[in-house]
Amino acid sequence: MDLSQGEFKLLLVEENGHIQQRMEEILGGSYGLCFASNGAQFWAVLEEELPDLILLSISLPDCSGFDLLKQLKSKEETKELPVIILIEREEQEAAERGFLLGAVDYIRKPIQDEVILLKARVRTQIRILEQVKKIERLGLVDTATGVSNRHFFDNQLGYEWSRAVREQQPISLLLIDVAYANSPSRENRKDRAEQLRFWAQSLGTCVTRKVDIFCRFEKERFAALLPGTGEEGAQVVAQRLKNRVKEIEQSQLGNEHHVGIVSVGWASAQPKQGDAHSQLLRRTEHALQKAKEALA
Repeated sequence: MDLSQGEFKLLLVEENGHIQQRMEEILGGSYGLCFASNGAQFWAVLEEELPDLILLSISLPDCSGFDLLKQLKSKEETKELPVIILIEREEQEAAERGFLLGAVDYIRKPIQDEVILLKARVRTQIRILEQVKKIERLGLVDTATGVSNRHFFDNQLGYEWSRAVREQQPISLLLIDVAYANSPSRENRKDRAEQLRFWAQSLGTCVTRKVDIFCRFEKERFAALLPGTGEEGAQVVAQRLKNRVKEIEQSQLGNEHHVGIVSVGWASAQPKQGDAHSQLLRRTEHALQKAKEALA
């Protein structure tokens, strides 16, 4: 079940070692490939990581590929995974049955007779996935700044709050306000947009863990959500943000176009069952207001 390199991950479920090798030769250069030889291995692979596309033989030693397909489509976490079934040339009704169970396409064996068709049909499904991911990305990214948007933040705050309750872990939130020292006129929208993007990208580098979330909260306010982080960790990130502002002020970037007054407020919580994440948000907004008053 070794995984080769590639942006998109394909899972081939096939007991024939020769077919596995041939698939590696045909597709391995373009996609990440992992293999399962039977139903038990198939579920084991899915436990580790969900692939982007499954190539599923309907003939397996311990079960029917059709049964696997039916189970796959019945599970909430796997029902959207696209599946191309691999069928024998003489199995005339297998393709139709596969479509009825939720397969997106099929390839007939022997594979060596279907190389061009195999590449084309896999590529078609990958292009569909690329478009879906692009749409999802656009829906969760603030186009003006290039960082995550408020919709993504709201979803993740609810999820991470519930996880913190379940795992009895702390969670912290920072709100960052940017006020421009030399704000351009409202008519100069290009300059305002450039300033906003500059500060989003500059401050976003201070939120370094993969599990952390940095987003545009509203207008010229940003938020950093820190799962599994208590007050001490939140203070570290807050200081990192303040240091970054000083670096900008002292560097060549700190010209009149980029100089800003940055206020940071933060709060931490150890939520329990029944607590609402709105409490954390209100406390963080209060801390931000105090920070702004201190700079006034």
